[in-house]
Amino acid sequence: MSLEAARTSLQPVLERGRLFCLTGAGVSAESGIPTFRGSEGFWMVGSRNYVPEELATWAFFQDHPVDSWDWYRHRFSACRDVTPNPGHLAFVQAEQKLGTRFFLVTQNVDDLHRRAGNSEAQTAEVHGSIRWMRCMNAAPEAFGGCPDELAEIPWDFLLSTSGTDVFEDARMRCGRCGAWMRPHVLWFDEYYQSSRHYRLEDALDRLEDADLLLIAGCSGTLFLANHLVEQVSGRIPMIIIDPERHEFVEKVLRADGVFVQGPGSVALPELLAF
Repeated sequence: MSLEAARTSLQPVLERGRLFCLTGAGVSAESGIPTFRGSEGFWMVGSRNYVPEELATWAFFQDHPVDSWDWYRHRFSACRDVTPNPGHLAFVQAEQKLGTRFFLVTQNVDDLHRRAGNSEAQTAEVHGSIRWMRCMNAAPEAFGGCPDELAEIPWDFLLSTSGTDVFEDARMRCGRCGAWMRPHVLWFDEYYQSSRHYRLEDALDRLEDADLLLIAGCSGTLFLANHLVEQVSGRIPMIIIDPERHEFVEKVLRADGVFVQGPGSVALPELLAF
């Protein structure tokens, strides 16, 4: 499908409707951030080579907290010097124009949407953010444990200090119970309900009122993207932007969605131009 066909679907929504957006790793990859499952995802612990599905788990953190944080230090070092690309900035412009008629859900944890200028109120980082950490014993109020509160990760401290002693520093311990602080990210063996800050229920409520679902840079390998498509199929228009035509694109097309083939950093500014 052409960009023009997508704009025909989108224009009435930009004028008076509610726009719901979903972004995945492809949007961040265009800023130079390695994809989660690329070669940067592998990590050696002792003599064993771990894959992301093993590293990004609560179980791994419990057994290897220092190695877990080392991996996130490594990943952050690959993210800290990159900047939001024109695709990110197009979402900022859309929010500035639409206000509360705009809502963005991102599966990315790199903080680039917030750094670009999208607001906390209109942006749900449903897999967390590499900017934040919380007590490893933190839980929603109904489950007890430490309060589910976020603290900024002291990245300058972590990246400038070597050795395992850094993880005994008070900055990396909970001020209430003394337990380790953990990255505020949704791990493979966790559920969205493990922290109120993932805002999945808020996102689903917003989806009910949406007039169009715009997807960019999603491969469809994760639960959420597929669930959102299934929720709106046959009810509201959908647009998906991706450099390649893959199975998730086909799923959107089978639901009468529109496919714009190309990088989001090019297509999004053109599509969301006012």
